Amino acid sequence: MDRRFRDCLRLNGKLAALALSGNWIGPNEVAASYDALAPGYEENWLAHLRPVTQELLNKVPDIGNIPILDLGCGTGFTAGQLNQRFPTADIRAQDISAGMLAVAKENNPSENITFNCSDMLAFISRQPSESAGLVVSAWAIGYSNPRKILKESFRVLESGGTFAFVVNIMQTLRPVYIAFRKTMQRYPEKLSALTWPRFPASWAAIEKQANAIGFETIDNASGQFEVRAAGEASLDWLLKTGILAGFDAMLPLTDDPQLSEYFEQCLKQQTEPLEHHYIMAVLQKP
Repeated sequence: MDRRFRDCLRLNGKLAALALSGNWIGPNEVAASYDALAPGYEENWLAHLRPVTQELLNKVPDIGNIPILDLGCGTGFTAGQLNQRFPTADIRAQDISAGMLAVAKENNPSENITFNCSDMLAFISRQPSESAGLVVSAWAIGYSNPRKILKESFRVLESGGTFAFVVNIMQTLRPVYIAFRKTMQRYPEKLSALTWPRFPASWAAIEKQANAIGFETIDNASGQFEVRAAGEASLDWLLKTGILAGFDAMLPLTDDPQLSEYFEQCLKQQTEPLEHHYIMAVLQKP
């Protein structure tokens, strides 16, 4: 029996044991990851996302003085842009990370923006029905439950209201997740928890859910952009971006030199560039 086959058997056994014992990564672990990287997030990651985020915001129709919800606001770039465009609108921005919100508040001193530290689904579920004209989410709904977020967004929007979002899809940043999977397989005994990513597989999957709920598609696009050339990414940089948010609670990549060295080795072996694949859409409630 070769090493890879033995490792695969050991990993499957560990995964089954963790699943049966209910050891799953939750919102608190994701929040802790973002709290830690918040001070350098804009330099290390938002700089790469900003052009696509701005493209989404440019597609948002004029709404006038109608309340806006910003789901997963991070360090406040989207909220700030919306505040500039709709200076009298009430903007309620949510994020699960207190660290990210602290930066967002510094970046956006406007009295028209209210920042809320909360789980995304819990936050939008608390909003009254037909109380908003626009719901926006940049790069965040995959950390929650996209189908439920679509449903709640439809409920809180008034007739004619808009839900605009951009989210990465499942095959994004493949070199990172290949390296992570190989590290899990090599050291299954060091795996302490599981996660169940909910990033959509494609635009078709999201559109089917949105149409079933009642949304009409106004605009949509899919794309990708290169973040790092093949072999240029490093674990130290990844931990500053949010790419491994939550995943770093599954394996002690920062505290175990053996793990970090093996992960780096696997990462450097990847021959494809580190590309972010995404979908964006503007939906309207009839």
